[in-house]
Amino acid sequence: IKQLPQFSFFCVVDGLGHGEEASIAANKAYECIRIYYYLPLEEIIEKCHQSMKQTRGAVLSVCRIHRIENKFEYLGVGNVELKVTNQPSQIKIYNHNGTVGMQMEHFRVQESKYYSGATFIMYSDGIKDFHLENEVLRMSPQKIASFIMDNFSRSNDDATVLVAR
Repeated sequence: IKQLPQFSFFCVVDGLGHGEEASIAANKAYECIRIYYYLPLEEIIEKCHQSMKQTRGAVLSVCRIHRIENKFEYLGVGNVELKVTNQPSQIKIYNHNGTVGMQMEHFRVQESKYYSGATFIMYSDGIKDFHLENEVLRMSPQKIASFIMDNFSRSNDDATVLVAR
């Protein structure tokens, strides 16, 4: 997570598989993202892809929120997903197939407007699909993340949830 005057940037990375090899892949991605978070999202993914070639790879999603313009950019490869709530109409968010560091299909950044009060929820495949009621969405981001982990995490997989406003 990076909070800057011009934008907020956040991501979730899930190394393929479990154990040390998955951790190595995820850490390579995070190190690359930590250095290049300011670049266009396509370039961040490409730099991660190149730096992770000797690992088992990872799936990841990156998002940049431009508060002044009330818009966001999103790029997801694999099954780390994003939901944007509190919108007048549902924003269709999609991910591209592939594994960063291994094989990816052609990808492009998705851009969309968002409305004041929107909640951004990024989560790994250790979380089952979910829908949140308004009373949950009124909670703090930390409480929303805890609610999702407590109610929608899979017992047979690791899980990550990131909630931003």
